[in-house]
Amino acid sequence: MLLALYLMQHGNPALEPIVATGSMIVAVSVLLFAFVVFSAETARSVS
Repeated sequence: MLLALYLMQHGNPALEPIVATGSMIVAVSVLLFAFVVFSAETARSVS
């Protein structure tokens, strides 16, 4: 994604869908990580 973003910023607008897809994947990954961290915290405090 970083290479596509670099090339897009240097004048290649055709890479915008690749950058957008990569950004969405990163956002979903961050949300999934937060879910796993907080669900594990809850499970430890209950037992």
